[in-house]
Amino acid sequence: METTVQVSRKILWVTTRVPSPPGLETMVFPLDNVARVTVTPHRPDRMRALLKFLVLMVLLRLLMILLSGGAGEAVPDVAGGVAAAVAVGLTVQLLVVVTRRSYYVLLVETTGPPFARLYSRDEQLMQRVGAAIVAALDNPQATFHYRIEHFQIGDTIKLIGGSGNTGKVNQ
Repeated sequence: METTVQVSRKILWVTTRVPSPPGLETMVFPLDNVARVTVTPHRPDRMRALLKFLVLMVLLRLLMILLSGGAGEAVPDVAGGVAAAVAVGLTVQLLVVVTRRSYYVLLVETTGPPFARLYSRDEQLMQRVGAAIVAALDNPQATFHYRIEHFQIGDTIKLIGGSGNTGKVNQ
């Protein structure tokens, strides 16, 4: 996805090109309402993933010992196959987390409820955009325009009118 961040006439515009259905999603923030701009790294919790993997492998091993009847009896073939499949699945899950790259979050908070959150793997770009927004807060004549290639994290939730809205729209 591509997001355009720009400031013109004391307004911060954050426009994202939405792939499905095609269109643009725009958030508009008067610079007078911007309370805080931060860039923070988001790193995968590799240690937590490793600990979870080790605990689950120990529990799997204990289960296999219980199924074998304790001291050295053969484990039924089906249980052994299931245990091997679970071990492979846990290993793949660990490798996915350990090899995942960090990304950086540009968070623009306002004095009210709305906020903008952008994700990118390019830390320098996020720092430049954040610094440009902060500089624009002090300079009413400031203008800039950045294009950020980023990715969607999580589900896209769109609420349209009414009350008691539940669920999400799958794209």
